Amino acid sequence: MKLYTTIIIISITLLIILSACTEEQPTCGDGICDSSEKESCALDCAEPECIVDTDCTTTVNECRHNVCDDGQCVIEQSPDCGNECKIDADCDDKNTCTTDSCVKGNCLNNLNCEQDNICCESCSDDPDCYECTEDNDCSGALELCEEKVCINHECTIQTIQDCTDECTQDVDCDDNNACTTDRCEAGLCINSMNCEADNICCDECSTDVDCYECIRNSDCDGETDECEENVCINHECTVQYIDGCNDECDVDADCDDNDETTIDYCRGTPKACEYVNRCVPDDNSCPGVCTVEEDPDCPAWHDPALLAYWPFETIIGPGLRTPSLTGVHTLLIANGALPYQEGYIDNGITLDGENDIMNVGFSYEYPEGLTIIMWVKPQAAQQGNILSNGRGTTREDFNYGISITEDLHLEFWVVTSSGLKTVTSSTPLTLDTWAHVAVEYSGSELRLYVNGNQVASSSWSGDIPYEEGVGNILTIGARNTGTTHEHHFAGMVDEVYMYERVLSVQEIQDNYALN
Repeated sequence: MKLYTTIIIISITLLIILSACTEEQPTCGDGICDSSEKESCALDCAEPECIVDTDCTTTVNECRHNVCDDGQCVIEQSPDCGNECKIDADCDDKNTCTTDSCVKGNCLNNLNCEQDNICCESCSDDPDCYECTEDNDCSGALELCEEKVCINHECTIQTIQDCTDECTQDVDCDDNNACTTDRCEAGLCINSMNCEADNICCDECSTDVDCYECIRNSDCDGETDECEENVCINHECTVQYIDGCNDECDVDADCDDNDETTIDYCRGTPKACEYVNRCVPDDNSCPGVCTVEEDPDCPAWHDPALLAYWPFETIIGPGLRTPSLTGVHTLLIANGALPYQEGYIDNGITLDGENDIMNVGFSYEYPEGLTIIMWVKPQAAQQGNILSNGRGTTREDFNYGISITEDLHLEFWVVTSSGLKTVTSSTPLTLDTWAHVAVEYSGSELRLYVNGNQVASSSWSGDIPYEEGVGNILTIGARNTGTTHEHHFAGMVDEVYMYERVLSVQEIQDNYALN
């Protein structure tokens, strides 16, 4: 009983002590000490939860935090936070080159330039890792009717659909027609009819095609052929051929028919091949490719295989050249006057045996053989080259030649892939007497004729060397060393024929009889 009484007394004493207002805690009431209520301080008078914001240490997130309000911690929204996002996933811009994050309710998409970010080899803040993400990112100078657009994150120039580059300003559209008002709209010229009352140039105004028949090609219509088009030329609709349409050829060479008897042309509209026969009767010409059967203007001796024929009847130019009747291989007269004197037939050429020569470039392969015919009149007993092809100091340097010895024996020689071969006439020529000389090489035999009769022959083989250019110079009257001439022939030469085939014995005899 004594113990129970003691506990009660102690409890009452503590209640009085805790409830009493003291100098250190002068007030109480509503949980806050009040000096006017010293007598009624209650047990619930306690310390405040906070005094300043820092007393509230619990933070919800960066945008929501605790602040001290009247001694109590309360949660408030931060004024610098937005409502764009709550978590990082809300900020995904679908660009693998950026790091996407939500900071204080705002999305941040920062460029990721880490070394292992292979999509951003050249990091740039404008615009991120791509050249563009929208058309507005693309800029720069453009031509009329062009625009820059963003395609696959790259700025691409493309043509604006339905735009023309006919003009850039109104002055570009001047049609020199005082009856129209000219303006440029979206790169297209518009020439509108000006039918105002004071426009005296347009008494009869028409909006279909203004005062002219046409201003531009589109004003011209009507049916045309496949390769024709209606175009506006000098304000008149004109049908013209579309260049290159259905052309068979472009140049004459496209029409080569490998027929030497025709002249091959590419001409006309549309261009087409046209073949004109060279062998035209009664035109007083005989092309070298024509036979007497094809062209009656040709003499009986004429042959398509005739490379050159020098009759020595005329000299052209200032007395320096004599033409071939085949139209090619005009001989150049050099190192002497070479007076034309009476030859075997009309005129002939005289070689003085000292410095007179004639030459011309002459390069052929002779796949069908070689025949040379001429009339020769020796006038001195001296060794000399009547005709030779090539140049050098020995016969091996040449292709072929006809020579005469000091005792007036004729020699015909050729140099083939087998080497040098020479045939010699057994009977000498006679001084100051004309002789008909013919030589042939068939690829297997050399033959020498005098006055229609075969006087020497020898088997031989190989091709005559072919060298296009100055190496194959044909010289009459001497041997060409390349720097000078030697072994000059003294006498006259007339009616020289060069064939790229072997003539028959009868053909050689006919030539002899013809002359």
